[in-house]
Amino acid sequence: MEGFFESDSAGLEGTAECSLPELVQKSIMKCDIEIRALLCNQILVTGGTSQVPGFIDRLSIELSRLMPTVLSPSSSYEKRFAPWIGGSILASLPAFHKLWIIKKEVERHGISIIEKKSNLNSNLS
Repeated sequence: MEGFFESDSAGLEGTAECSLPELVQKSIMKCDIEIRALLCNQILVTGGTSQVPGFIDRLSIELSRLMPTVLSPSSSYEKRFAPWIGGSILASLPAFHKLWIIKKEVERHGISIIEKKSNLNSNLS
């Protein structure tokens, strides 16, 4: 679990060796200033890692150090299934195919294709 909270061992390609809390902070800071406070108070942790004892408490502590306005991240009662439910909802959106990234695009553009395609404001309209 420590690997998620240490900058030099997060191990996520293309993240410039940021910890998970730093990645959350950077993601929020890339959003419009008007919605940052709202996002800070709407962090929902899901998936298998959210079930690790103490993970959500530790994430809350680390996020509070980086962004004092963050309320404690929450966890869904059905957190085991939340990624599947979210994925199902996302996949059912009519414009979702615009966000797909195929192998050929990654080979042509590298990891920067993720940032290009993740501009949700223009891709889902």
